[in-house]
Amino acid sequence: MPTNVMSFESQPPIGRVMSVDTMRVFVHIDDHELLKKVMVGNLIAIQGATGHQFLISIVERITRLPSDTLIEALDPADETAPQPDGMQDIRAVLVGTYRVKDGDSGPSFKRGADSCPQIDQACHLIQGPNLTAFMGVLTQDVPSDKALRLGHFAIDPNAEAIADGDRFFQRHAAILGSTGSGKSYTVASLLERANTLSHPNLLVFDMHGEYASLAKDQDNGYADYFKVAGPGDLSSPKPHSLFLPYWLLNREEMLSMLLDRSDDNAPNQAMRFTGLVFEAKRAELEKQGLKEVLASFTVDSPIPYALKTVKDGLIEDDQAMVPGSAGRDKQGPWYGKLTRFISRLDAKTADRRYGFLFQPPAETSSYAWLQDLAVKFLSTKNDNKPGIKIIDFSEVPPDILPTVVSVFARILYDVQFWMQRSLARRYASFAMRPTFICQLGQMPMPRLRGRSTLSSGSQRKVGSTVSPFWS
Repeated sequence: MPTNVMSFESQPPIGRVMSVDTMRVFVHIDDHELLKKVMVGNLIAIQGATGHQFLISIVERITRLPSDTLIEALDPADETAPQPDGMQDIRAVLVGTYRVKDGDSGPSFKRGADSCPQIDQACHLIQGPNLTAFMGVLTQDVPSDKALRLGHFAIDPNAEAIADGDRFFQRHAAILGSTGSGKSYTVASLLERANTLSHPNLLVFDMHGEYASLAKDQDNGYADYFKVAGPGDLSSPKPHSLFLPYWLLNREEMLSMLLDRSDDNAPNQAMRFTGLVFEAKRAELEKQGLKEVLASFTVDSPIPYALKTVKDGLIEDDQAMVPGSAGRDKQGPWYGKLTRFISRLDAKTADRRYGFLFQPPAETSSYAWLQDLAVKFLSTKNDNKPGIKIIDFSEVPPDILPTVVSVFARILYDVQFWMQRSLARRYASFAMRPTFICQLGQMPMPRLRGRSTLSSGSQRKVGSTVSPFWS
């Protein structure tokens, strides 16, 4: 990408360096009219050790005070602060080094200052053609197929803001703002631009269904659209209906929905439920002959099992009598202790609002179904499928929304993290790390005895292995 070179030969300096510390530079400006041209956030080029080097800094404070007022405003402990004889000053933070010529190559920029500015060095405001040239240097090494065109800079409408799409979406980021400030619009704009990249892999967690218009079956749509099944989708699921069967949930997540921790028998209920689930998963693996998985699975492993079998076991234990003394039967160790837990389990499984968990189609009970789920959501852009996926959680009950989002994110993480290298090469289309985009302010976080229902382990995995993009 050809890039012009910054030049300040025809541009007078706005001021000169009068004080320096390890991070900040204080620039004194004699001309009041020049001071009025500077705004917080502007870039300043400070002449470096050679004629081909400039130290780039960002303006963070502008001061114009009478001498007596300036004395009161200064921090006495700050030895680098300007002295009272300077009434028009700029404080800027050093961010990098710009070279007009870097060896045999053209202009370059790198983070960090190669040297500290010298006192009395000239300082120039980067604007107009120079700003366009500087921004061009930042993006000159970005391949065209990875160029994410964000828009134009507010301080120079002629300078295009371009980021490396791969690097941009591999880092954690946040879009912050008050209600109505345009966060959702900004996310939609980013998605539209990301769709032009060669291999986008973005999953949008849509809490209120506001991104449904981006679906590829809509006018100008470009994303795959999925919606967690609601009560009306259970009898006749639509092509975009998404079910997340209960067996995807780990022990803690299941108990967060079914267990009343204020119940005196809660420890017993949790213990027996855990044991029965473990045995049900073991029986399923033995039935399918998955010996390798059988040797290493845990109660938290995502393995299909029959919830009815677990419920029947709970009922049997809750009513079981065992032989006692004098030939009389006595109450078993679990007698009457599981009754309330069974009632809560019945209520949850019968509630159509939770049908996407407890009333999924028969095909979701297959061990191979999880692979199909991973391929569907971890695939990058190709000829047949877009790389951007919208997951609509708008019909998920608020009390379990954090848990459901946690389950979905963790399952995708686990599949990708534990995938063998040979399989990763085979399924190269979804071997790239995905980015999760979620409106965090719209996710309620109910708490259970001082801790969130979103398990700490799930939060840690989502934060360290994928790239969350919060808005």
